[in-house]
Amino acid sequence: MFHKINRLRFLVALAAASWQKQAHLLYIVLLGSLRCKATLNTVVTLAPSQRRMQNKNSTEPMTVNKTIAIANDHAGLMLKQLLLAEIEALGFTALDLGTNTADSVDYPDYGYAVAKAVTDGRAQFGVAICGSGIGISIAANRVAGARAALCSTGLAAELSRQHNDANILCLGARLIGDAEAKECLKRFLATRFEGGRHENRVKKLG
Repeated sequence: MFHKINRLRFLVALAAASWQKQAHLLYIVLLGSLRCKATLNTVVTLAPSQRRMQNKNSTEPMTVNKTIAIANDHAGLMLKQLLLAEIEALGFTALDLGTNTADSVDYPDYGYAVAKAVTDGRAQFGVAICGSGIGISIAANRVAGARAALCSTGLAAELSRQHNDANILCLGARLIGDAEAKECLKRFLATRFEGGRHENRVKKLG
C-alpha cells in the first residue's frame, strides 16, 4: 500500500513537472509572438521616414536629362541643321526652339528661349547660334542660372565646362567651320565640371 501511494505521488509530480514545462514553452512562444508584432508595428510606423532616408542615401544613379535645347536666328539656321544630326548621333535628344526659316528674326528671343529651357529643367544643356555668337550669348546670360559660353575651338568648349560649368554653348555661324562646330559640341557635352577651386568662382557668377 505504501509503495502504491509513493508511486502515485511520483506520477502526480511528474505530470505537474510536465505541465509546468509545457506552460513555460507556451509562455516563450506567446512572448516571442508579441515581440514580433511590436516590431512589425514599429516598422510600419517608420516606413515612410525610412523610405525618405533610403531615397536620400541611395547610391543608385539618378535619371539624367539628355535633352539639348538648341535655337538660332536666321544666320545660324544652316549650322543648327547640321548640329541637330550631331546631337542625335551623340546619344542626346534635341529640343529645337527655332527659328526654322531664313526670315530675319531677333537673336535675343532665341538666346532667351534656350536659357529658359535649360534653367527650368526642360534641357540639360543648350546650344545657341547667331552670326557671330556674341549677341545670342549676351541674351542667354541675362537669364538667372544660365552660363552661356561663346566658343570657337574644341578646347574652349571643353574648358568652359571644366572650369566654368557652362550650361549653354554659343557659336558664331559666320566665324566657325562645320568641323570645328561639331568638335565644340562634342567636347562640350563630353566634359564634366571639375569643381574644386572652381566651385566658389562659379557660385559668384550667380
